[in-house]
Amino acid sequence: FNGTHTLAEISWSSKSRMNSIRMTGENETHAYIELNTPDIICNPYITLALFINAGLDGIENAETLPAENFCKAVMPKNLGEAIEAAKKSEFIKKHIPDNCFDAYCRDRLNHWEEYCNTDDRKEFENKYFKLM
Repeated sequence: FNGTHTLAEISWSSKSRMNSIRMTGENETHAYIELNTPDIICNPYITLALFINAGLDGIENAETLPAENFCKAVMPKNLGEAIEAAKKSEFIKKHIPDNCFDAYCRDRLNHWEEYCNTDDRKEFENKYFKLM
C-alpha cells in the first residue's frame, strides 16, 4: 500500500528489469513485453485489458515510443492516489465498463480506508496478503 515494493516511474527498457515495462526478444517478430508495475492488489483482468488497449491505441494513432529509460510519468505513491488517478482517467473510462470500474473502485477504496484506519498494519497485511 505504501509503494515500497513497486516501481516509481513509468518508463521502458529493452534490458533493465527496473523499468515499468521491459520489451525484449531476438528481433521485432520474436519480441515479448514484461509489465513490471502491477502489485498484489491489482485485478489482473482489468490490468491486462488496459495494457492491451493501450498498445492498440498506440498502433491506431501511430504513436512512437519515447526514448528508452525516459520517465513518462510518476506512479501513484499509494492506493488512495491510484484510485483518484484512475477516476480521472478518460482512457480507463473508455475501455472499462462503468459498472465494473465503479464496483472495483469502491472495493479498493474500502481496503484503502481500512488500511489507513487500522491500528495494526501488520495484522491488516497478514489478513489480506498472507500466503496460504
